[in-house]
Amino acid sequence: MTSAAAKRGKITDENREEAAKLLAIWNQTKADREARGVGSQEKFGAEFGIGNQAAVGFFLNARTALSPKAAAGFARGMGCSVGDFSPRLAKMLNVAAGWTAEQHTPAGVIVSSVAQDMSHLMQSHTLLEITWESLVAAVPDSLFVLPLRDDALAPDHPAGRRVVWRKDRPLKTGRLVLLRDKHGADCARMLHDGPLPGQWVASASHRAFMSFDVPSADVTVLAVHQGFLEDD
Repeated sequence: MTSAAAKRGKITDENREEAAKLLAIWNQTKADREARGVGSQEKFGAEFGIGNQAAVGFFLNARTALSPKAAAGFARGMGCSVGDFSPRLAKMLNVAAGWTAEQHTPAGVIVSSVAQDMSHLMQSHTLLEITWESLVAAVPDSLFVLPLRDDALAPDHPAGRRVVWRKDRPLKTGRLVLLRDKHGADCARMLHDGPLPGQWVASASHRAFMSFDVPSADVTVLAVHQGFLEDD
């Protein structure tokens, strides 16, 4: 075994399966990545901390086993979850980031949004209460809790307000959305009607915070608010 191969380590069937899923998502997101200026392996690897063109190619083609850092970079750059291609690494990143699983039920919390599906979802899901730092690594399961990080939406939604987010909820005027911009930064904004049907403006309450057009090549929608949690 050459020294380079030794550094890459033995490739297992699980590694190959992860790489195949990763490559499929890579191909599916080609147009979006090109629109954001990170379509090539070289530019993508440099932008999201994965390495040079060869490193990205090795991960995509199962010549190198995915590392947690590389997996987080791919997920951030392609706008998906690490769990979409590697449940193994998603679990590892969750533990490393200190995510804690907390079971919430209607008896234990007051839900500001009184939609019936909210109560049903909260009874049937374990909600992960995560941090903004861990969100950079990977978006967790379809339903999770993430407090607002700043006063961009104050006074109606001040920093610290705990929001239940859902990845598969449709966009609609008047909902909060969790966004990731083209530089990999995450933020929460409120959706308002855009100039044309099917378009929105994701805006902040204060001019000091940037607004975004949705859909747009500049941002990826990570999740939409499902409701709010209030302390007992």
